[in-house]
Amino acid sequence: MPADCINVVVVKRRKSTYRKSIVNTITKPSQTKNANCLWGTENEQNALMRYHQYKDESNLPVNICSSCGLVANPKWPWLGASPDALISDEMEESVYGAVEVKCPASKAGISVLEACSDKAFCLEIIDGKPSLKKKSR
Repeated sequence: MPADCINVVVVKRRKSTYRKSIVNTITKPSQTKNANCLWGTENEQNALMRYHQYKDESNLPVNICSSCGLVANPKWPWLGASPDALISDEMEESVYGAVEVKCPASKAGISVLEACSDKAFCLEIIDGKPSLKKKSR
């Protein structure tokens, strides 16, 4: 099952809650998505391709694995994440980073630099480059 299909984690349940309904909630999530979620899903691969292009142009080429599923923390194996992609150096086999793609529908059709001029946006320009704001980390 793709990691993006799992959207619920049950830590504790009432005795009156049927186990089968919990399993169905986890394994058969609602397919209803709003327009913003659909926009993000439809544009995720484009964003990964542009990231790859950006890294190539910066002379920092990477390999991108875009179907990685759940990634457990090696130090704390009960913690994990499901990033949109894992990246590795083109010259090495080992993974060195994770990518989480965000495609805000409210910024459709404008450049990242233009989006950064919005004070409410999660990125800001530092040294001429977009950077995640500290409050968004």
